[in-house]
Amino acid sequence: MADLIVARAFKEAQARAGVVDLEDIQDTRRTIVETHSELLAMHRNRALLDARRKEMLALCSLEIRNEYDEQGKRTTEKMIEDAAHTHPRYRKWIDESIAGAAKALVLENEIQNCDEMVNRGQAVMRQYSNEPR
Repeated sequence: MADLIVARAFKEAQARAGVVDLEDIQDTRRTIVETHSELLAMHRNRALLDARRKEMLALCSLEIRNEYDEQGKRTTEKMIEDAAHTHPRYRKWIDESIAGAAKALVLENEIQNCDEMVNRGQAVMRQYSNEPR
């Protein structure tokens, strides 16, 4: 009960100080992170992204090697590597990764905006609470 009264008093003080509800901003931030956590993790940690890239290249190389073997063509590792880099599935993965990186950048900016709004709101509330009534 006391927590509810304190929370309501804080919300009323925020409204009087002209501060956006900080809990709403934090909820928005949490939603962004929860909804896009895999994308954010992949693009924040380049090692994860590179591991996926290598995995895709290996799969494409295997497919190309099998195709060449079925056709009885002689190949070198360099030929297979070059063909894997131009494989349609790998190129599609690269395009999707670029789009994912752009989306992750936008999401990072939204998260930063939320953080800045909370910090500004907290600063305003500290100033407001220090003013004489």
